[in-house]
Amino acid sequence: MAQLLELYNAACDMFIRPQRMQYPVEALGPRCFMRGGRKYVREDLELRNARGLALQCSHFYPQGARERAMVAQGVDSLSVRQLKHLLARARVGTADLLEKAELVARVRQAYHLDGIAADAREGGRAPCVVYLHGNCGCRMDALDTLPLLLSMGFSLFCLDLSGSGLSEGEYISLGHYEQQDVAAVVEYLRACAFVSSIALWGRSMGGATSLLYTAAHPEDIACLVLDSPFSSLEVLAQEVVGSMDLSVPSWLLNGALSVAMTFVRKSIRQKAEFELYDVTPIDHVHECTAPAIFVHGESDTFVKPSHSLRLCEAYGNRKTREIVLVRGDHNTARPIAAQECIANHLWRNLLPDDAKTGLLEKGPMPPFGRTEATKGLPCFLAKQVRGFDENSTWPSNAVLVFTEMSIRIVELYTEVVTHEFRYGRVAEVYTLDGDAFVFKVPGHVDLDMAQEGNQSGLICFLLADGALEAIRAFKEIAKASL
Repeated sequence: MAQLLELYNAACDMFIRPQRMQYPVEALGPRCFMRGGRKYVREDLELRNARGLALQCSHFYPQGARERAMVAQGVDSLSVRQLKHLLARARVGTADLLEKAELVARVRQAYHLDGIAADAREGGRAPCVVYLHGNCGCRMDALDTLPLLLSMGFSLFCLDLSGSGLSEGEYISLGHYEQQDVAAVVEYLRACAFVSSIALWGRSMGGATSLLYTAAHPEDIACLVLDSPFSSLEVLAQEVVGSMDLSVPSWLLNGALSVAMTFVRKSIRQKAEFELYDVTPIDHVHECTAPAIFVHGESDTFVKPSHSLRLCEAYGNRKTREIVLVRGDHNTARPIAAQECIANHLWRNLLPDDAKTGLLEKGPMPPFGRTEATKGLPCFLAKQVRGFDENSTWPSNAVLVFTEMSIRIVELYTEVVTHEFRYGRVAEVYTLDGDAFVFKVPGHVDLDMAQEGNQSGLICFLLADGALEAIRAFKEIAKASL
């Protein structure tokens, strides 16, 4: 009986109240930052869904994009609703403004538009990718996509879905109510003068939400990136609960699971007010027409690859669907090869033909290897886990490059060298837990909350290609310099 009670509580928590990610807003990084020699901003905002719940959101886009778009398109061409929206954002009251001409004049004044020259290329509208996190995630999960999306000229919109992160809501619903969150975001983006088409990039619960919303509103979404979506909550529930080690005799197990899931469904109806088994993307995926790419870890034991395979097979637009199976499980960082497939997908389906110019002429940019900063040198894809603070301009994802004289830290895709340390400055280098490359340099480069004013100079990266390989390359090149 105790085991069944444990199963019941665990199942309820897993479906509607998993561990909630709490974080300081500062963890999202600086509000203004440079990338590839261009200035970007992060705008934090609050939206409300149809249930009245506040959603905490962030929009990353080029600095001045809003103003340039208004000038390029002509403020006079904006609707009254768009004009009032802009004035509300600038905290300008509109109660006394009745005529459109008055609204236009007030917008020009509020945004200082008369002194800005229109630039057709920079000031035009650009696609926006909306990132939807998984059941235990938050908008911070979207930060890994920033290097790719900004380098392709897209803006990134991310949010804490209702019941997750810093947004309001006591429970999640694995896609049922999260569709309302997407609707609020789409409505907001439609009013943004600098946003053209909209794509959804969903992970796990976010992938299922993307499918459910797109099936109901096919005209809203230009394309989809679907990482580890589930096909049916009923199937997922049976698989997950069935995999638990309950030490129950096999002859009793099926009956015990059936009884337990009956109580779980009833409890979810009472607490979160939705029917667990009604969340079935597989029943709606045939109505999706937007081009879609599915990505799934081959060793995923939580949401098995068969879910994506079934969804892809039943997908409505059979000509523009594809699936990529990658090494790893549900939470493994996706390899760069998968990122390149996603980049190709977005490049084909979000950019208009006249925008596929310059570096994107033959497809999306590779993450590195095009410039003198990386060409012909040992390079390692890395995710920075230490050495990042609110005063730092370092990206959370980077490339470590070993030259004859130094270590370079290089931005993905743009190949801008953000930092370079001569080997003589490196005091120590080692591996941590076998998969992290750590080195120390003089100076304050990390945020150690336990010691104010820490000057350790510790920098730590998780390396996609293996820390030991990096250590060997480092020692071979640096030789006696260490």
